[in-house]
Amino acid sequence: MYRKVKDCFPRNGQSPLKNAAIAHIGFQPWGWISRPASWQATLRVLLAALLCGQVFVAVDRRSHSVSDTLSRVFPLIVPCLIVLNGVASKTSSPPTARA
Repeated sequence: MYRKVKDCFPRNGQSPLKNAAIAHIGFQPWGWISRPASWQATLRVLLAALLCGQVFVAVDRRSHSVSDTLSRVFPLIVPCLIVLNGVASKTSSPPTARA
């Protein structure tokens, strides 16, 4: 019924998510950033953009100046973009060597 702790970890040193469906190629390296290479990745980018836009509109509605808007938007939008960058780096294909 219960599994031993050592059975939860792979014995060959490979990641258990290596062959999982979540580890598909969703993004391709594109300079310093990654661009979407599948419809799932495009959906993630669009959802992040919608969230950032909604946060900006909601914060800007009550702001009195540009600095007021930026100081309130920054702590909300940056974590969203960091999470998107993390997902992109984990689901991107390795860069190919140029000749």
